[in-house]
Amino acid sequence: MLFRFPYLNYEEVKDLRKKLQEAKALQPSLQNNLDPVEEKVQEFLNKERQQEIGTNKQKALDSFLEKNKEYHSDNDPGSLKFKVIERELETYKTDGLRSVEDFLNLYKKAKRNVSINNFPDTEIVDGENQEPVSQSIPHSENGTKLSSAEKQLLKQAGWTEERFLKLKVSQPRYLQDLLKSTNLL
Repeated sequence: MLFRFPYLNYEEVKDLRKKLQEAKALQPSLQNNLDPVEEKVQEFLNKERQQEIGTNKQKALDSFLEKNKEYHSDNDPGSLKFKVIERELETYKTDGLRSVEDFLNLYKKAKRNVSINNFPDTEIVDGENQEPVSQSIPHSENGTKLSSAEKQLLKQAGWTEERFLKLKVSQPRYLQDLLKSTNLL
């Protein structure tokens, strides 16, 4: 069934447009005047969304660690490698992420960027931006995964194992050059 509207003249169309613009201008002020019940419902829904986002983020982290065993606490003493991933994640905007897949893709992107950048190639000069050197010989545990050359370098330099692992994660090229220069490789 077709409806026929009478033709409107120019002044009537102009008047209708003006009323439409006024209604659109009032719309945001109407939204601000919510009923107290509506406000409570909105608060509840926002809390529920935040909890769901937190749960999804944790599921994505668990899945990421399951697929990437090198970042698991058993294989990453001191969680040094995973801390690099966390620092990379801090640079990303996560406001619009909600699903497990979204967070998982973010973890994958951070891993890819960390492996592409593979840490800066700057050299460390003794005395600049370093932690204090321990004079004691580190006690190696059975669970460490250091090569014999790395253990010898630890003894020669007097470093702690934790410091060595941090340096190994942040400056791998520097350590390789150091091992080569001391003829330990």
